[in-house]
Amino acid sequence: KREKAIQGSVRYRPDHRMLVLPTKREKAIQGSVRYRPDHRMLVLPTKREKAIQRKLRKQAFSKFVSRLSNGGGVTDKHDAGSVSCQQWICCSQAFTSLVEIQSHVSRNHEAEVTAAVAHMRDRQVQGLVVEMESDIETSDPVLLGRADHDNIRVSLIQKLAVWRCEVEDGHHGLVLLFYKYIDVPNPEALATWQQKICDRLSLTGKIRVAKEGINATVGGSTENVSKYVDAVMRHPLLQGLTLDDFKASPGGCDSFAGLRVSVCEEMVPISFPTFAVSVSNTAEHLAPEEFHQRLTEKFDLQQSDVVLFDCRNYYESKIGQFDGAVAPDIRKFSYFPEFVDQNEDLFRDKTVYMYCTGGIRCEKASGYLLSRSVCRDVYQLAGGIHKYLEKYPDGYFRGKLYVFDERKTICTSEEILSKCTYCGRAWDGYQPCASPGCFQLLLSCSSCRQQGFVYCCKVCQSGFTPAKEQCLCTAKRSRANRNVTIAKDCTTPL
Repeated sequence: KREKAIQGSVRYRPDHRMLVLPTKREKAIQGSVRYRPDHRMLVLPTKREKAIQRKLRKQAFSKFVSRLSNGGGVTDKHDAGSVSCQQWICCSQAFTSLVEIQSHVSRNHEAEVTAAVAHMRDRQVQGLVVEMESDIETSDPVLLGRADHDNIRVSLIQKLAVWRCEVEDGHHGLVLLFYKYIDVPNPEALATWQQKICDRLSLTGKIRVAKEGINATVGGSTENVSKYVDAVMRHPLLQGLTLDDFKASPGGCDSFAGLRVSVCEEMVPISFPTFAVSVSNTAEHLAPEEFHQRLTEKFDLQQSDVVLFDCRNYYESKIGQFDGAVAPDIRKFSYFPEFVDQNEDLFRDKTVYMYCTGGIRCEKASGYLLSRSVCRDVYQLAGGIHKYLEKYPDGYFRGKLYVFDERKTICTSEEILSKCTYCGRAWDGYQPCASPGCFQLLLSCSSCRQQGFVYCCKVCQSGFTPAKEQCLCTAKRSRANRNVTIAKDCTTPL
């Protein structure tokens, strides 16, 4: 056992005179399993990932052995014990049996085979960049260039500095979101390409592809997300994207239940069939620096003809919003046109500054608001709240930023704006209603939940399982309530 320990197959503790097998954490570092430091538990690879890994290792092992061949006859792989004139030269030794050379490689060259597997996986990902639609020219040498993963990785990690999150060195992952309005002639082909590259990189998330563009949110390891960004930026349809178009925050593949790539009519449904958004009819985009300056002027000069408008749903703005923002009481973004039609006086002859989580909803919201011709001017925050907080973590935004994944919220401060529905205690941790058929989000503190306050309404609490969107909370709520919430103004950043 001591000799085996010296060879490195196991760890040896001479003080206890016993063998110590590698810990789960050490196995994770070696790459045999994936590790989730946030939950202190292991996540075993999926069957698909194991199958891909076995196939790649088999190919890498076979190529490694083939490179050692010194020519001669070919040995039948089904008759491994047979002897032929073929030889393999390795480590100053000559092998005439396929079994012997394979055993030698397994014992002494496992590190080289593992490195070859990683190289083959990288090449497969790069190869996906040129698997495009047949009508797109892919001979551009830029597409075949070497990926600069390191610079992308450093840039993405720098974006994490402002977020308050427990991240362990060497094991943290990312959640990445981006969108691009672009004419997509073949959405199905782009969706298939996204599915393939995410599968190869073990990424999870939600990706919507439409003829008007792509809207994606993915999670995975920092290394794999960096490779994904590089591949996306080199796609012929998406070459206009820059690193500034990608928003990153702490997370990982466990931030989503799985991967869902879908082809849709719209990237963000607005339920207004006669309205088609395009780059030409949306509001002027303001960088976070300019948006921050405009808000400072609004608060300093007490400008009554300026409206700061939150394009998100009520449950998002309830736990975090800009000071002085008007937050509509809508449950879905598709209700936005109806809200504007019923509240035109709110915008009439005003200058409107609007914002959302990442910017994509503002593209359609500002376009629709401009089509009504009631505002004096309309501006939108480029990159949304996400980009603003990267520049101004202690600026005018207060509370938490709601996100549509398992994390529920991300933040740059610990301020709590909302309260528990039952006891009134400061609380902003959303949990779904305990009724199986209900999809409502509930603010119930840990103490109230222990007492059984885990339902959104009396219908759900009675044990009745409602159909989708049919519980009491939804039935009594109008689609576009005229009520709005206006946050208290602050004259200086927090």
